Amino acid sequence: MKKIRMGFIALAAIAGVGGAYATSHKTRLTGTVYYSQKINSTQSVWRAVQPGTACQPSALDCTITSTSANVTSLPPNTYPAQFTVVNNAGKSHGM
Repeated sequence: MKKIRMGFIALAAIAGVGGAYATSHKTRLTGTVYYSQKINSTQSVWRAVQPGTACQPSALDCTITSTSANVTSLPPNTYPAQFTVVNNAGKSHGM
C-alpha cells in the first residue's frame, strides 16, 4: 500500500511540473519580423529594418511577425493576411 501511495505522489509531482511548463512555455514566433514606421502623423507602414528605437503613438503595433509576401508594399495602416503582434499594441516606431 505504501508503494502505491508513493507512486501516486510521484505521478502528481510529475503532472504538476508538466502542467506548469505547459502554461508558462512561450510559443516561438515564426515568420519575418517587421517594424512599423510612421510616414506622417496618422499613417504607418511596415519595414523589414527597424527604423528607430522609440515607439510613438500610431494606428499600428511596433513589431509584428508575418509569413505573408510583400508586407513592405502594403497600403498605409494595413496588416498582412498572416501576422502576429510581437509587442506594443497601438504603438509605432518613429524616425
